[in-house]
Amino acid sequence: MILILVNSDIGKKGNIGFRTGQVINVLKKKKINFIAISRGNKLSDSKNIFTLGPIGLICLFINFLRIYFFPKLDSNSINNKIYEYYVIFLYKFFDTKKIKIVYSWVYSKKLIKFFKEKNIKIITDVSMAPYQVGVKQMKAKIPSYQKQNEIYTILNSYKLISPSKFVQSKIFKFYKKKSKIIYFASNNFYEKKFTKIKTKKTIKFCFVGLINERKGIKYLIKAWRDNPIFKNHILYLCGRVFKKQKKLIKENKLKNVVLTGFVNPQEYLGKSDIFVFPTMMEGSAKAVFEAMAHSMPVITTEEAGSIVDNNKNGIIIKSKNSSELSRAMNFFIKNKVYIKKYGKKAYAKSKKYTWKRYSNEVVNFLSNDNI
Repeated sequence: MILILVNSDIGKKGNIGFRTGQVINVLKKKKINFIAISRGNKLSDSKNIFTLGPIGLICLFINFLRIYFFPKLDSNSINNKIYEYYVIFLYKFFDTKKIKIVYSWVYSKKLIKFFKEKNIKIITDVSMAPYQVGVKQMKAKIPSYQKQNEIYTILNSYKLISPSKFVQSKIFKFYKKKSKIIYFASNNFYEKKFTKIKTKKTIKFCFVGLINERKGIKYLIKAWRDNPIFKNHILYLCGRVFKKQKKLIKENKLKNVVLTGFVNPQEYLGKSDIFVFPTMMEGSAKAVFEAMAHSMPVITTEEAGSIVDNNKNGIIIKSKNSSELSRAMNFFIKNKVYIKKYGKKAYAKSKKYTWKRYSNEVVNFLSNDNI
């Protein structure tokens, strides 16, 4: 039997819980026994899924306080501790002799020690690049509790799953640990006809994600502001705008920049020509998969952990480099034929990355240990 640990809502679109839901569906089809402990559950079948229930609302409220009132509040650490104690409390009610493997999305020194003492193997699914990347890229101040949890979890896990080559390389660099790469996927696939690209005067660029420092928005704003050619084109910024970035956008009085707010990005991906994502740190950005599935060439960084092939279906630029970003965007404006050329290749590659492939790869990897 496998015990799944995910401090998120199973089946909820756009987060770790969604991916866990895909894995659970395959476990059910293959009749592999499992128990899942999560914050919440969006799947129609809740059998063998145990949630925090009302306690989960407390966790959501803590996140709400961090987002809107206390940005320095370490909500992750608080919620993590709540989840840890809940898992240990529930565990004693299970048929523990049957549990052979813990499949976890959680960094937790407490839980790793707890299960290692019981000789249960822990396989950790790493969703983000190691914290050292954030320190280097953004001079991020990582709470010591979070650092200790990450270090102990990665070093003491039996096996690791990485979402990209970028994350795999950083795990090995900082921890000398090997990991299995299992890429994410796209929900839908839309093949564009590109019938008006040659005569199109206005090129539409699109960004999807949290509009904050980590996503490299500062460099995108600088690139858009400093190149006068962009005044004739449109940039859609889809996602929740953080205060600092909202102020920066307002101060620069950018023309033809549309802040959509938190929306379903399908509409904007469908009517845009180029996807731009100058992030400084990811695991593997799902937004890039979605953009490629909409037949869009992608301008992004190595840190995105993407499946983009440089100068084939997109352009890979250095992070924190507004000049390179500007040149890449300008390239497509001046060479519209490459929008179609790269877009078709992006679409073709994205079709290989389905959630069916992803979930089967995860389950096969877990099954190698005879769960």
